[in-house]
Amino acid sequence: MLIKLVSLEVSLQIVLAVVSSISIFIGIWHIILPYVRKWFEHMSEAPVEIRNSIEATNFFFSLFLIMLGIFSIYLTFWQWTNIEVLQFFLVSMSVLLLSRIIFQIVKLKGSKSKQEFMILGIFCVILLLYLVPTIMIRHCVTV
Repeated sequence: MLIKLVSLEVSLQIVLAVVSSISIFIGIWHIILPYVRKWFEHMSEAPVEIRNSIEATNFFFSLFLIMLGIFSIYLTFWQWTNIEVLQFFLVSMSVLLLSRIIFQIVKLKGSKSKQEFMILGIFCVILLLYLVPTIMIRHCVTV
């Protein structure tokens, strides 16, 4: 029985490390994305303040996502037995991702491109990867 608990604990840590790495990657990608996709060429007539505001919002939300991924890795490997903090963080990430998915579904009413559905699918997978440890964590953390 102890072997099963340890393997479940390690499995959940691996899942959290993977989903945290995905979050970090998405954050880095979103810092680079405006330049790869040439966002600002489409806003040539917009005031510079609008462009700067969009650029700053994208940068700081991307940085926040990177920091959440790093914090998730920290909690996973160095604070694993701090169940209350870990559970709060996992529930918070799950709520954040669920809100993002609901927003995407509502937004999809007008646009139904393959890219929109792909993004929705990716966020659903990320939510699932956070939900599984969120639900299972109390059953495997040994203090």
